[in-house]
Amino acid sequence: RALDLQRPAVARAANTVELLRVETQAAQTLWGHNQGLRDQLRRAEGEVGKLHEEVASRDEQVTVLNEQVASLEAECDEEQRLSELLQQQVAAMEARALEHQTTRSRLGESLTPRGALTP
Repeated sequence: RALDLQRPAVARAANTVELLRVETQAAQTLWGHNQGLRDQLRRAEGEVGKLHEEVASRDEQVTVLNEQVASLEAECDEEQRLSELLQQQVAAMEARALEHQTTRSRLGESLTPRGALTP
């Protein structure tokens, strides 16, 4: 009779032990999965660090290239200014040459007797 009274308690204890075993197994599985995720996270953080370094390096390269572009633009502006100045000088020289040519023609006409052949 005492044994009959203990059977439900033993069955409940056995059920509890089985539930604890299943929950322990599930917890161990979750813990292992969690560790795998932590490892993935550490690797991803390492990759992010490398990418940050690469971005910083590229930013430096862009800064250097922007400085070079600014320098080249300044050189182009100076060359354009000099080109315009030379064009003005050429135009002035051409005007003077035309003026001299006109003056020579007039001088030649006035020095050449009428009816004489000009060289």
